[in-house]
Amino acid sequence: MIGFDSEKLQETLLDLQRSQERENQLRIENAAILEGVSAMAGANNKRQVFNSLLEVLRKFIAFDNAIVLTRDDEASDLHVLMSTVTTLDFSHWQVGSTFNRCINGECIALYSPKDIEEFKNKSSDLLDICNSSLITGVKISSGDAMIILMSTEKGHFTSSCRRVLNRFRPLLERAIIDIDYRERLQSLVTARTQELTHKPTTF
Repeated sequence: MIGFDSEKLQETLLDLQRSQERENQLRIENAAILEGVSAMAGANNKRQVFNSLLEVLRKFIAFDNAIVLTRDDEASDLHVLMSTVTTLDFSHWQVGSTFNRCINGECIALYSPKDIEEFKNKSSDLLDICNSSLITGVKISSGDAMIILMSTEKGHFTSSCRRVLNRFRPLLERAIIDIDYRERLQSLVTARTQELTHKPTTF
């Protein structure tokens, strides 16, 4: 009987320790989210917003490159909103079943992206730096958005990475909305400037 009670006590202590570790991890992650929101609020441009997001994510998930994709409606391809690889800034991505799942809220780790429909028509330059990826999406007022974290290492992203990225979805949503807003505002300013520049003067 004493041995049984001792085992139960050990199990209870282990459960308590795990619970405390989870609570501590959540506190750390919540502090990082607040820090990220604060950094974004003080950002002067969309690149600073993007970098603030990546800085927070890198504290918990190791990755080499990242791409944010958006689209205005379900019939459109995704286009690159922000990227750590400048050569990818103007590429378009078709939406297949995997991306659809991500857009609808799943967080998916790909261990061989080149075998997935959405990556099959991508350049060898991209596939060389993307031997594994972690992807999730969010719905924003202007349409759909996704982030792709990439690693040159095969099988890099674990279930723990997926859990963390899911936890950071509110921060991801905030960052993408901010970047998208700044992008649209800049486009409006540019269009208006061109309009005024080419408008004939009347006397």
